Amino acid sequence: MARRWLIAMLIGAVAGLTTALAIRYLRSPETPAAPEAMEIVTPDAGPAVRYALAFQEGDWDYIIEHTLWIQERLRYERARTGEAAGSEAARLTISRELGDRSEPGNRLRDTGVEDQYVFRPGAAIEVAARDAGRDDLERPAADRTWLRVRFPTATNALYDASGLAIRAVTVGVNVSSEGYILKANVDGNLDVDWDSIVYWGVKAGD
Repeated sequence: MARRWLIAMLIGAVAGLTTALAIRYLRSPETPAAPEAMEIVTPDAGPAVRYALAFQEGDWDYIIEHTLWIQERLRYERARTGEAAGSEAARLTISRELGDRSEPGNRLRDTGVEDQYVFRPGAAIEVAARDAGRDDLERPAADRTWLRVRFPTATNALYDASGLAIRAVTVGVNVSSEGYILKANVDGNLDVDWDSIVYWGVKAGD
């Protein structure tokens, strides 16, 4: 009788230990954490989001029509030449520049980076936050949308000034009350959250 009781106790102890280990495994730090809550971008999520998607889709007309400094440049060209041809020539030049993702320009520096290198095809874009935006730009911002941009591979990524491949970065798009994208950096239009940068750990050319 005592022997049966001892066997039953051992079986129960083993079962309990197995259950405890299973629970511990499921709660282990090795289990990937749930991703932070972020809003996936859609074309109707506002002008900042539509602007980012336009770069990915090559919709240069949308970008030209909704970027304040570009509109001012086109107005200047019309006034300077006195005819629409000057404005159209400037528009074509700007379209080519917007589509240029050549290697020399693919560097995030203290002065920023041109927007096409951030909102590149293949990058995942999510809305991270929204705030009132800056009041020290050419026009006060009505709002600013912060976008978390994740690059798919180290070879299809933005690089920092030293040539390291960036895995993810958060950038802010300031929008005026009229719906224009405002220029917020020396290079490009984007505010950069420098503390948000995560790296692939690969250098350009490696």
